[in-house]
Amino acid sequence: MTEEVISEKYDLCEGGKQVFVEILSIEAPSKGFSVGPFQKKSKETIVKIRVIINSENFEGEGLAKTSIKSTFLDLNDENLPFEKTTFASAVKKAIEQTIL
Repeated sequence: MTEEVISEKYDLCEGGKQVFVEILSIEAPSKGFSVGPFQKKSKETIVKIRVIINSENFEGEGLAKTSIKSTFLDLNDENLPFEKTTFASAVKKAIEQTIL
């Protein structure tokens, strides 16, 4: 994923310098409300990263959202699960924001 995004701006080659990606933090706050038997919950996955290219530091943040609407009977667990695809989307957005 990093190679794909970075190659849009920088030329990558086998003899090139290394690129380091460091995840600084992962946050997943959630919020929700209910009216009668209806509920809506949403979670934001926020990933902050640092990318080091040729001794230059770039920092960025990516945000991806997950939401669910249901009736009281449909939602068995109060918490929304941590989604791998949402996390990957937040990481990609952070790299894009950092590099581009």
